[in-house]
Formats: sequence, C-alpha cells, structure tokens
Amino acid sequence: MHFIRPWWVLTMLPAAIVFFRVYKQSMAGGAWKNVCDPHLLPHFLASGKRKSNIALYLLALIWCLMVVGMMGPTFAEEEQTVYQGLQSRVIVLDLSESMDAKDIKPSRLTRAKYKVADLLKQKSSGQTALIVFSGEPYVVSPLTKDTKTIAAMIPVLETVLMPVTGHDIGAALDKAGALLSGMTSGDVILITDSVPGAKARKAAAKLRADGYRLDVLGVGTNKPAPIPSASGFVSDEQGSIRLTSLSMSALNALARVGGGKAVRFTLDDSDIKQLQSWFSTQGPAAATTETVSQWIDAGYWFALLVGLLILPFSRRKESV
Repeated sequence: MHFIRPWWVLTMLPAAIVFFRVYKQSMAGGAWKNVCDPHLLPHFLASGKRKSNIALYLLALIWCLMVVGMMGPTFAEEEQTVYQGLQSRVIVLDLSESMDAKDIKPSRLTRAKYKVADLLKQKSSGQTALIVFSGEPYVVSPLTKDTKTIAAMIPVLETVLMPVTGHDIGAALDKAGALLSGMTSGDVILITDSVPGAKARKAAAKLRADGYRLDVLGVGTNKPAPIPSASGFVSDEQGSIRLTSLSMSALNALARVGGGKAVRFTLDDSDIKQLQSWFSTQGPAAATTETVSQWIDAGYWFALLVGLLILPFSRRKESV
C-alpha cells in the first residue's frame, strides 16, 4: 500500500493543533475552572464531559478519514491502453552565420532558441523532432515524445558547430519531410532569417503535396545588420562588411507554397501562440501497442466511511 497524493498529510497538522487545544480545554474544565473551586469542578462537569469527548473523538476520526481518502491510498494496479495522436511536428532551426546578427538583442540565434524552448513547452499529443541547418541539415533529435531531452540540447546549439556555411533551406525541408514520412499529417516549423530560393520553394511544395504543413517564424528586423565574427564582422569578397536583413515577403511566399503562414518574431509569446493556432489537427488518435500500469485510487472507500459516520447526525429531529 502507498499513497498517490501523500502531500495531503500536511492538512493533519492544523487539525491536530486545533483538536489538541480543544481537548486540553475540555479536560481542564473550560471557562468553569475560573469560577468554581477545583474540588467542586469535577461534579459540575461529570454529566456532559463524556458526551463532549465522544463528539470530539468522532470529529477527529472523520477528519483523519477524509485526509487519508484525499491522499489517494492504493493497493493494486491496472493495465491501461495508451492513446497517442498521430500528429507530429518538426522544428527546423537556422544555424547559419547570419543568425549571430544582433539587431535583436542579444542575438537572433539566442532569441530563436528561446522560441524553440517555448514551442517544446506547448502541449502536444504527438511527437516532435528538431533539425538544424546551414549549408547542410542535421538531425538533432528524431521524432520523439520526450521534448525535455530536446530542450536540454538547445543551449549548446551555436553557429560555430556547423561544418558547412550557407543557407540551404530546401535541404532542411527535405530532411523534415523524410522524418515525417509515413505520417498521415504533420507540421514543419521553420525558424530562420534566410531568404529562400527556388530549391526551398520546391521542397515546401513537396511537403504540402505529402499532406504536411509548413509555417515560418522569421527572426530579425528590416534594418540591415552586420554579422559578427571572431575578427570583427563578416566581409564579402570585396572586403566590405556583409549586412543581413529579414525579408518577410519572401518567407510569406515560402509559407504559402507549403500550405501555411509566416509570422515575424515578437518579444512576447504572441508569435508562438499564433504558430500553435496554425498547427494542423488532421491526425486521428490511435491506440499504441504498449500498456501502462496505473495505480487504482481507493480513496472513495474512505469517503463512504465518512458518510456512514455522519449519517446518524443527519436525522431529522421530531418537534415536540
């Protein structure tokens, strides 16, 4: 035997204090001890003392039974079928060097990682995967229900980890489609500051044709910003400082091709709420082959005992 909700035992403490003080007062004679001689006090209180103590003990018993019932006593387990939604989503995070731009403080990438963490906190009955990309895509986590493990890997994601520079959105979307292969429906959430090309639009169209939806979160501002590097700022072939800015019009066009929508990064969580409202819900729930053992809450038996103890006091008194 054990308890499902053992923290309810804490409610015993205030009740114990009250019962102790009331009991101590009743044993001492209450207010009568202040007006009667001590050797006479027992003779005045003898008639009602026993009934008073019985009522106090009964009240204490009822309280204890109620608390034990709320603690969820359990003696046995039962097997239950686990239902899991077929809906899945793949988060695709841009780790190209432009994500180090600081037009959004402290940087685009830092803010983007916060947004990924927020997405992982959203309730989902399906599975989630994470892909990062620059010149090539890489799977950080395949589809899994364990979003906490994915969240634990987010802090270490940096642009310097990527072995190939570039902005190959198309390859990343193809990789997302491969992870969703076999699913009846699914969502791809692209988080980027890059400008999609023809390859990206083709990959988005394929996702839509396969029954998946592409939504885009654009990270950045319209104001051109330099890209930090170890020696200062990233330069182009002519030696000029490269500037990067967000093109929401291009990202909106890409999302439309993928059957979804695009939203610009916001400092609050309105962008995440917008994405969450767009997630498709076409996948029906299906029973998994696994079963889960769940403890049976037997607290209702204690509620029955409390009812039986209270029953004699609920009788209607006949008027004389």
